[in-house]
Amino acid sequence: MNISNLFVPKSRKVIFKAIFTIHDLVNIPHITGQYYTKWKLKSGGSSHGKTEKIPINEHAVSWEKQFVIDNITMVIGKDGELMPCILSFTIRKQETSIDKQQESIGTVDINLAEFAGSRINTRRYLLQESKINSTIKISLELIYIKGEHVFKTPSSKSAGEITNIFQPQELANNIAAPRQNQALNYQFMSLNHNIISKEGESATKVIDELFASNTMINE
Repeated sequence: MNISNLFVPKSRKVIFKAIFTIHDLVNIPHITGQYYTKWKLKSGGSSHGKTEKIPINEHAVSWEKQFVIDNITMVIGKDGELMPCILSFTIRKQETSIDKQQESIGTVDINLAEFAGSRINTRRYLLQESKINSTIKISLELIYIKGEHVFKTPSSKSAGEITNIFQPQELANNIAAPRQNQALNYQFMSLNHNIISKEGESATKVIDELFASNTMINE
């Protein structure tokens, strides 16, 4: 628990329940290894967990693992906007089940305050602190439990979130440049903001098809 929250008046606190699913990791340039994702709530609580280790298959890993975090405390700032509440993900690789040596291949930090009171959101995130162009798909719903119910949510600023989806015709004319690591041969286009379960269902499918076809990332 964040100690500083103890000195915040109840009138500025809001309690939420988070339900999120870690779906998959795609566009992995490797052909071997087992992958898993660790997560930790950096503020608003002390919850943590991880997925099982899954072997890579055709440059992708699928977990489809759901988690629940109860009693997440968020604080309303003096401007009426929810202050940041970070859920951090670290994606790790282990070469074999026997080999205990592991390495981090990237991270993603999501500000839960952006999702306060919203329906299920499904988004893709480009791994940060990473040498590869892989993206992870995460669905998230934040349910109001109790506390002050008048607050503003911050605009989406989570690093690595993929935005601005192109129409199929535009894709052919907008091939992005690769990262400096020339060994990588993967591409992607910028994709649509706030892909949510209902309105963004078709967009999510397009995203998956893009990365399945090894499109390339423009840094």
